[in-house]
Amino acid sequence: QKKAMNYKNRVFLSYCSADRETAHLISEKLSTENIKIVGDYDFDPGSNVLDNLRYLVETSEIVLLLLSKKYVQSAYTDYELQKFLDESQKRKITIIPVVIERCKVPLQLKYYNIIHLYNDFEKGLEKVRRQISTIPQISFSDFTPHSFEEFIHQLLTEYGFINIRREKNSPDFGIDFIAENFTRNPFGMIRKETWVIEVKFYKNERFSINTLKQLFEYKRNILPADSKMLLITNSILTSVAEEYLNDIQKIENTQIEVIDGLVLKNLIARRKKLISKFLKP
Repeated sequence: QKKAMNYKNRVFLSYCSADRETAHLISEKLSTENIKIVGDYDFDPGSNVLDNLRYLVETSEIVLLLLSKKYVQSAYTDYELQKFLDESQKRKITIIPVVIERCKVPLQLKYYNIIHLYNDFEKGLEKVRRQISTIPQISFSDFTPHSFEEFIHQLLTEYGFINIRREKNSPDFGIDFIAENFTRNPFGMIRKETWVIEVKFYKNERFSINTLKQLFEYKRNILPADSKMLLITNSILTSVAEEYLNDIQKIENTQIEVIDGLVLKNLIARRKKLISKFLKP
């Protein structure tokens, strides 16, 4: 049984003006003694909107993005979404996308735990409430490199990877797992993909860009050109690492998927088995 939290989770609610009524309803239903919801309705009259927005985001542990057709189509969305993603990396802010009507979810959020409210509002809201309560409790501080690797093995299994095998190629640098996954193409046909997976655990230091450089060298010199590569780490991908990753992928015409600590927490929170097995009660 989880210990009761003795602090408030401060949650910033982001939405477009057309969804204000739904946003207020969600805020009213989520507000409890452990959850403090803030939004643009907390701005002081006559104050600077952008300064207030920056303050509320920077002082919140979680950002709830209410996704709708109007939100996704808004010219301001790309700017705001990128700002949230940047702040989440710098300040370890968790982002929870909440879809309130059928719409196209931005590609930048593909690895986040997307919660849908339009089919069953109350059931979806309970998932949101559980995420808000669970994610701040997820910590990697008690892991060792070995136990973190074992943890990732279980996570891969939970997310549908099969035939997972360990693969070590050198004492200094190697690939941790090779696994298979089945996906559907746009025509509904199933195809098998082979994934090469590297796991990097950092105890104190920040994510090193050298890890990405080594992965690209490994992929360029050893792996088939069409192989899929996944890097999973408990650390936070820096803006410098993000830029390097984007630039090199354009030049090399290759792709390395990266799941950093923030995204990893969202993935863990979606699986009760992972939480109960690996996290402290």
